Amino acid sequence: DSFSPFALGIPTLQYAFEGFLSPISNSGVTTALAGTVVPIRFRLGGDQGLNVIVPGSPVSGQVTCSASATATITQPTVAAAPLQYARSSQTYWYFWEAPKSWGGTCRQFVMTLDDGSVHTTVVKFDKLTLRNVIKAILRAI
Repeated sequence: DSFSPFALGIPTLQYAFEGFLSPISNSGVTTALAGTVVPIRFRLGGDQGLNVIVPGSPVSGQVTCSASATATITQPTVAAAPLQYARSSQTYWYFWEAPKSWGGTCRQFVMTLDDGSVHTTVVKFDKLTLRNVIKAILRAI
């Protein structure tokens, strides 16, 4: 329990996390629609299996709409589907369900990987209205 993994010759795990991929921002605040599913895409330097996210993660919590905001109260996220890996693009996909009640708020998404690394982003959730749906479609084009 007190021995270093290096002293025991146990390989240490370290993924080549490349940051979140579009449409998620790594440096700013991402805008999404409440009541929809937010695709969280990332790469880890190849296929590392589907157990890369630690149990109980990801979590999210309400924050101010700032990229540097940190949630003090978090709750487990709800996935719309199991974590997926696309071999062709070497990309992991996590589908985050965003309830309608989050409209008009910002939330910090916090994902802990089994190598001990923690990755965060802030998402601003617009209310699900026809106008906001059209704006989201135009942003995606």
